[in-house]
Amino acid sequence: MREDHMVSVDPNAAVPVHVPEPGWKVLWKTLFGMVLTFAFALPVLMVAVRLIDGGGPWWLTGHHLDTAQWYEAIRDTVAIVALTAAGGAAYLTYRRQRTADLTQYTAAQAVALTAEANKLAATAHEIAAQAQHTSAEALVVSNKQYELAAAQHDAAAIRDLRARFTTTSGQLAHASPAVRMAGVYAMAALADDWHARGNHAEVQVCVDVLCGYLRLPYKPDPDCERSQNGLEVRKTIVRVIAAHLVPAAEHSWSDRDFDLTGAYLADADFSSSQFRGRNTFNDMVFAGKYASFNGARFYDKTWFEGVTFGAPADFGGARFDEEVSYRNATFAGLTRFSETEFAGSNTWFDGATLDGATSFADATFGGEGVSFHKTKFLKHTSFIGAAFTGWHTSFDAAVFTGPTISFERPTAWRMLTFDWDHTPAAQPPNVLPSKWPPVVQPTA
Repeated sequence: MREDHMVSVDPNAAVPVHVPEPGWKVLWKTLFGMVLTFAFALPVLMVAVRLIDGGGPWWLTGHHLDTAQWYEAIRDTVAIVALTAAGGAAYLTYRRQRTADLTQYTAAQAVALTAEANKLAATAHEIAAQAQHTSAEALVVSNKQYELAAAQHDAAAIRDLRARFTTTSGQLAHASPAVRMAGVYAMAALADDWHARGNHAEVQVCVDVLCGYLRLPYKPDPDCERSQNGLEVRKTIVRVIAAHLVPAAEHSWSDRDFDLTGAYLADADFSSSQFRGRNTFNDMVFAGKYASFNGARFYDKTWFEGVTFGAPADFGGARFDEEVSYRNATFAGLTRFSETEFAGSNTWFDGATLDGATSFADATFGGEGVSFHKTKFLKHTSFIGAAFTGWHTSFDAAVFTGPTISFERPTAWRMLTFDWDHTPAAQPPNVLPSKWPPVVQPTA
């Protein structure tokens, strides 16, 4: 019994199309088959006749067969030819079946080989995936090793920075002014290194140390070398701080808090500085030839309460975005607030003493309240062109004893109060314009 083999068939495979042969080819093949059969049957018939006659070939002996003998010879011939044809047909059928079996077996083998190839491909893919996974794990391990090395390097760098802080702090406490001055630059460099690492808290610590040095008690004595040397160290600190507050600073300290309460500074120049943190300058002393905050900007609350400006004070073009207080401050020399913007919610000059020529020309007073309560204007003072745009500006109980106090040509005049509002005759003659209140002259 023939074993059947299951062969998978590709549905997408092309199906051969049977094209009928031309009629003349069929005719010729039929004739050829008939001739071939006759050619085979004739010798067989001759043999059959010879066997029946027993006397040799009938065409040589001239012997004639009777009808029964011819019938027997033809019957034997037909039987032999038919048997031969049947055997040939059986053989052809066997060959055809064997060819079909071989074809089916070959197809089955091909399917098996394809399956084996697919299996090998799947195994190769699995091996590749495993290799990729192993490579990924190796990369993770490598990254962790790199991170560990970076962390170790970072820890070593931090230890070095902290060691530098200890050394630098010792320099600032040294008896030699040269060593202290070197300590100032070393502390600034340390702050910059912390800034480069993004550690702003440590930057603040360095700034606090420098500010702390400026807050140390100091008595100026021009005849004392020690005092003068100490003053140079202070000037160096101020220059270093100011250099880190301008917009072009590579390592900006503008966002740090500055507490200089009670500090003594000489020739302080903070022009164009930007203070973004909280700033406390209470009870400071600004000495020397100048104290400049020209063009500076204060983003947070700022306190100058009780400050003594022994040097000319320049706040021209400065801007205060938040509250600012000059309560009880003393301006002993030339004071300039020209074009200054007081944009915070409150501005206080209560109890301040302006004992030098003072200019608030073209200044802008905004916010909710501006107070000059009990402020002493002892010299020439100009508010010419100023804009009072706040909700309320008070000069109640202010003292106007300077030669001239001018409020002429204001560009805005909103809710200002003076002691003579209800008694115009009480207006001091040195307060201009004499025709009160001033006429507003808005800008174009």
